[in-house]
Amino acid sequence: MAPEREVASLAEELELVPPPAWPELVRELAASAKLDHPDGSREQRLRFLMGLAMGRLRGRVAGREVRAEIERALVPCAEVTA
Repeated sequence: MAPEREVASLAEELELVPPPAWPELVRELAASAKLDHPDGSREQRLRFLMGLAMGRLRGRVAGREVRAEIERALVPCAEVTA
């Protein structure tokens, strides 16, 4: 019995592959998300944004790729903007 659907389309429907626009999602989060209690460190902002991004991407993109995109999106002079 042959499958009725292609594996690739089923994987996409089940959200098992990275969404095509995931870098834009990460950049939007980096630009707009605000910490409730910033301590002034870039590392805190990075951890906060990683949590938001990974929650939305639900394991479909490797963490090191997400972190790299966040680091590119963060502006050095605006490490913490409350």
